[in-house]
Amino acid sequence: MAAVNGFDPQRLRQARIDAGLTQSDLSLASGIALRNITRWEHGRSEPRAKWLIRLAKTLEKPPDFFFPEVR
Repeated sequence: MAAVNGFDPQRLRQARIDAGLTQSDLSLASGIALRNITRWEHGRSEPRAKWLIRLAKTLEKPPDFFFPEVR
């Protein structure tokens, strides 16, 4: 399964901060490895679709929140 192209790492960071979570907290709450969350927030890689959905559910955001707005 390929990574989701166009993922905005800043949106992940902002959603996590808005939820009052550390990267460790998000890792525990979502069941996603801390190293992956760190890589995604720093733009070193992009999550696969199944991880994006898990992030969205954990952070109570729609999956499209994590992509730049189309104008």
